Parts: sequence; C-alpha cells; structure tokens
Amino acid sequence: MDAEYAPGDIFEFDVESETGSSDFLQFLTFYVAQNLYAVEILETHEILKPTLLTRLPNAAPEVLGVMNLRGNI
Repeated sequence: MDAEYAPGDIFEFDVESETGSSDFLQFLTFYVAQNLYAVEILETHEILKPTLLTRLPNAAPEVLGVMNLRGNI
C-alpha cells in the first residue's frame, strides 16, 4: 500500500479462495501512533464519534485517555 489513506477509509481487496473463486474483503482503516491498521469491516460492531476523554496519569503520550461508554469505562 503506497498511497496515503485517511482514517475511516474503507477498502475492498480481491482475494482468491481455495476453490479458485474470487471474493472481496472490506477493511476499515485507522491510525495509532502513525501506524496504519485495518480491521475487517464484518468484525466492526460500532464506530463512535469522538467524545470527552479523561486523561490517565503516567500514560504514554499515544494514550489520549479513556471514555465513558454507556456507563462503562
């Protein structure tokens, strides 16, 4: 992958199965500490809008904080 990708981009990849048929997989992409990651879209349960984060003492700079999601942290 040589192109620039934006967080939240969805990609389709053509993969050939063991039977020789062609299938498409979709991935949701995101960055963590300047590293690009991808999760298969079928494994994605929910995409949330950014909310207020609570900072964690002594956390690494990459960890912005935690959020309260439906009463659970």
